[in-house]
Amino acid sequence: MLNVDTGAGAGQVLYDQGLTRMHEVSDARRLRLLETREGLPEILWVVLISGGVVIVTFTYLFGLKNNWAHALMVAALTLVICGILFTIGSFEYPFAGEAKIQPDAFEEVLRSFEQD
Repeated sequence: MLNVDTGAGAGQVLYDQGLTRMHEVSDARRLRLLETREGLPEILWVVLISGGVVIVTFTYLFGLKNNWAHALMVAALTLVICGILFTIGSFEYPFAGEAKIQPDAFEEVLRSFEQD
């Protein structure tokens, strides 16, 4: 006759499931860390910068009677496009640099786990 301790079997199943979940969490963390080192693809930078150059170049085709107004419009558009490209570059690595994602939300979740 076979002795089967159902309590030990259930404990082993729970242990196995917990271990599986910990491996899944570890794998997800490893993937997140890998993604933090990856920036924007180079082709995207080429498209963004060349698109900005094309847009600013097209503004020279619009003729205005007042050259100062035309120069001001071109300068303003150039400034806006450069600002957008700078912002995209700042957020290329979201977990490092000046504009980075802070761990406040993760720390709040850890505190709530500790309270439970």
